[in-house]
Amino acid sequence: MKSLAVNGWTIYAHPMFWEKTEMLAAKVKRL
Repeated sequence: MKSLAVNGWTIYAHPMFWEKTEMLAAKVKRL
């Protein structure tokens, strides 16, 4: 599992959640 640090917290993300997060990040980078 991947971990994401948010505001000092470490979140262990679900694979499906990570796919959505990466897709959103890709959209933001295009803007």
